[in-house]
Amino acid sequence: MMSSELSPLNIARVVMAFGRRLIGFKIDMINKPGSLASVLAVTAKHNLNVLCSVVAALSPSDEQASMFLVLDATEAAVEPKILFEELKGLPDVLDIKMAEPEIDGLLIDPFHFPILVGGWRGMIYISGPVISMIERIKKEWGSAGETILFYEGVAAGEALERDWKPLLPGFTGEEIAASLLRIFKSLGWLRGEIVKWDEEAPEAIIRTYDLFECSLAGPKDKPNSHLFRGLLTGLVSKLMGKEVIAIETSCVAKGDPYCEFLIKRR
Repeated sequence: MMSSELSPLNIARVVMAFGRRLIGFKIDMINKPGSLASVLAVTAKHNLNVLCSVVAALSPSDEQASMFLVLDATEAAVEPKILFEELKGLPDVLDIKMAEPEIDGLLIDPFHFPILVGGWRGMIYISGPVISMIERIKKEWGSAGETILFYEGVAAGEALERDWKPLLPGFTGEEIAASLLRIFKSLGWLRGEIVKWDEEAPEAIIRTYDLFECSLAGPKDKPNSHLFRGLLTGLVSKLMGKEVIAIETSCVAKGDPYCEFLIKRR
């Protein structure tokens, strides 16, 4: 899919709307068709604008789902306590909690922990601090710092194969790698594609666009990826069952249109 067809996604851990009256809810509801519609019908009735609506069951077989709902009540006449009681009285609502901002216009989800990505516990990083950490390691330790980042990536890649492969029985190594590239895209790391995959050689070429490690680091005079290059090394070595190493042959940080990694026998 072309970048022009993609849209940013605000996962709404934090809702900022200064000068507006915000109300947040955690709503546990029966996991069945119509439950969400009944909640949103109440918000529409009271002229409450939905700024955030995240609802999910932990698995398709779960009997209930949890919702994080943030409303702009600036133009609404209904009082929060009245709205709370009305939502609580809906037949499909099992439990409900309400929160208002500690700082006006800034509502941070107080209800949900941990974050899950599929069945895994996830952690969300803001790109600025992560890039700052990576660049500081390289600045302080030079090539030794780059080596540290590379081997941290190798460990991450090996762990991804260990955790992900059992969930996809019967899938080829290339299919597992492609699915992980789609996961990285969904998490905001990059957009990527497999250009070549040959387990006999062994050799692969993986191309990425907007790879965070390179696209956010500023101009460089050489390829800049060490963490993700290490991740590919660990991941593909495990998927192919052979020792390989990833080499970044093109890099956006030095002016190329994409980052490309040649993965070959070590």
